[in-house]
This record gives sequence, structure tokens and C-alpha cells, in this order.
Amino acid sequence: MPSITIRKNTSSKHPAAAPGRNEHGFTLIEILVAVTILSVVSLAFMGYFVTAMERSADNNHRTIAANLARLKAEELKEAFRQPLPTGGRYETYYAQLVEAMPPGAYALILSADANTGQGVAGMFKGMLDPHLPVDEAGGSVHSTLYRYQVEISNRSDERLQQLNAANQLLFPLRMEESLLRMVVTVFWQNAEDGSPVATKSVSLDTYLIGR
Repeated sequence: MPSITIRKNTSSKHPAAAPGRNEHGFTLIEILVAVTILSVVSLAFMGYFVTAMERSADNNHRTIAANLARLKAEELKEAFRQPLPTGGRYETYYAQLVEAMPPGAYALILSADANTGQGVAGMFKGMLDPHLPVDEAGGSVHSTLYRYQVEISNRSDERLQQLNAANQLLFPLRMEESLLRMVVTVFWQNAEDGSPVATKSVSLDTYLIGR
């Protein structure tokens, strides 16, 4: 009777146990490259968001400053139309201002000048105090302080000449005698000398009217 010999294959292993098979992962270099790329992208987005926030804040400042300039111009026009106390040399505050501003004269007034100065600057006393926006409850909207600068000019310019030509029949007097050019500037950042920074200010070019 023939013999049967059974042999076991001891050299083969389970496929999952074979070296180099089904092993997944990242090397240190791959991780460093990924971190570097993420850092660069994050910095780029952070710069974009910071720039967007700065622009939004600047636009907000400009909107508030433009409204303040318009309101201040109307306030000054109304104030200089008011009559002086009886018995004075001039009928209105505007007439007094025109007397102090002969043809060709120019005046630049800041808040500090208006409260401590004499002459033309002194006529604006209490009118150019800094403004801090508040909400309906009286609380501060933000910490930005808005300051005023006013330029008054009695110099003849192209705009006045155009007004003369357009209103010659309506105004028999020269327009320079009834109008003073006024530029109201509202700024939220100033230079060392107190003057407004051009990129942080809004100006309104208008006229003081004597009537």
C-alpha cells in the first residue's frame, strides 16, 4: 500500500502581513510642505481681510465726515445770518465778517483758533468744537473724534465770475459783496501741526450767504 506524505507550506505568509503592502501615511517632508502651503494661503487671506476691514472703516469715517461737513456748513450759514444786538455797527454777523474780510483776504480757522483767537477766527468761537458721534441713548458710537477746519476767502475766482454772469439781473450788486467762499473740512486724523491729513478728511466747498 503506497504511503501518503502531507507537507505544510511554512514559507508562505498572509498577504496582509507581507512587508510594504497596504501601508499608507505621510512622510515628514510631505507634512512640512503641506503646512508651509497652508501658512502662505492663510497669510494671504488674512491680509485681504485686514485690508477689507480698513477700507470699510475708512468708508464709514468718510460717510460720517461728509454728513458732518454738510450740517456744519448749514449751521454756519444760519449763524452768520443772525442779526447783531441792536445798537451795533453792523446789522448781521455776516456783515461784520465781510468787514473783516476785505477783497483778496483769506482766513484758515481750526477749532483751537476759533476758541482762543481774535478777529475773523474769534467770530467762530464755539462753532467748531470737535464732534464725537453718539447713539440715541447718548452713548459713544466709536472712539473716533471728528475735528473741523474752515477756510474763508474773499478772493474773486472763476466760480464767482460764473455766478455773476448767471445772476446779473437778479443781483445788481457784485456777487463778491454778497457771498464769501467757505470750505468746511472734517477730519479724523491730523498732522503734528494740527492740520488735517488729506487722506483722512472730507471737504465741502460752498459759500456763506449774506441774505
